Amino acid sequence: MDSLQKLQVLYLGLNNLTGTIPRTIGNMSSLHFLDVPFNYIGGDIPSEIGKLVNLEDLGLQRNLLTGKVPQEVPPCKLCKSHLEGVAVKVLNLHIEGALKSFDIECEIFRKIRHRNLIKVITSCTNANLRALVLQYMPNGSLEKWLYSNNYNLGIHQRVKIMVNVATAVDYLHHGQSEPIVHCDLKPSNVLLNEDLVVQVCDFGIAKILADNKVETQTRTLVTVGYIAPEYGLEGKVSTKGDVYSFSILLLEVITRKKPTGETFDANMSLRQWVGAAIPDRMLDVMDSELLSTNLEDLTLLELESIVLSILELGLECSKDLPEERMDMETVVVKLNKIKLSLP
Repeated sequence: MDSLQKLQVLYLGLNNLTGTIPRTIGNMSSLHFLDVPFNYIGGDIPSEIGKLVNLEDLGLQRNLLTGKVPQEVPPCKLCKSHLEGVAVKVLNLHIEGALKSFDIECEIFRKIRHRNLIKVITSCTNANLRALVLQYMPNGSLEKWLYSNNYNLGIHQRVKIMVNVATAVDYLHHGQSEPIVHCDLKPSNVLLNEDLVVQVCDFGIAKILADNKVETQTRTLVTVGYIAPEYGLEGKVSTKGDVYSFSILLLEVITRKKPTGETFDANMSLRQWVGAAIPDRMLDVMDSELLSTNLEDLTLLELESIVLSILELGLECSKDLPEERMDMETVVVKLNKIKLSLP
């Protein structure tokens, strides 16, 4: 390890590695990313990782590690380690607003319980550390499934996933006395379990609309491309903002195009691109993987009809004025009708 002091990225995933993490890991002073997922590494996480002052991301998922995350381990920007089937999210306390984000997430998790929302097993709080121990999702994120060449989702799976997401958001909006606005719906925050059942995660910037408020204002940063127009202009947060974000997610799942991708700019958004192509040029916007995956079960006409229904719903939910968007209860009903129409 002494000869690797200039190494910045170390990835050793899927190598059937055994043994323990050597304590000399602390000598790799230039390391920014340490990722050794899907191996058979056991023992404790050495406290010497705390010496890696430049470490931004630590990935230890699907190993045989035991014990607790040492206090000395740096709170990486998004440090996700996995100990015996659980995920540990450690917050970077040096980022402005990190403590508030942790408190919000803890408060929300105390209020919610739903099969399509990530489950918190416990939390860890001390002077130097804020961490949430979450249920581990073995199939990773929807983003991975959409954009990795090693994965593929058929139309049935995509519709099922979007029904799951819509059901979770509907629960947040209408399932308790005080509506919860997620504020950051996007593929990386949609996790999938072993049966590809969704669990929505990351409530660090969510808002609770207390006292029957229909909206609030904030300056919290959310992800560009999924932001409702009223948020960008005035910082207005409401359940209709989540509807907008969900609609962009809906369009993305069918087109496999990121709203911030190189195809789009200030003059052409994902929404405008889809709107200009349907209903006559469906094949121009539909993810080509849907054709290769589904034509054994569906005719091209059936597939195009289902895809058109989904894209039209996405356009309907992403209207510029929030009052013109439907609520998530209606979205769930419409998506379930589409799901039932699948052969």
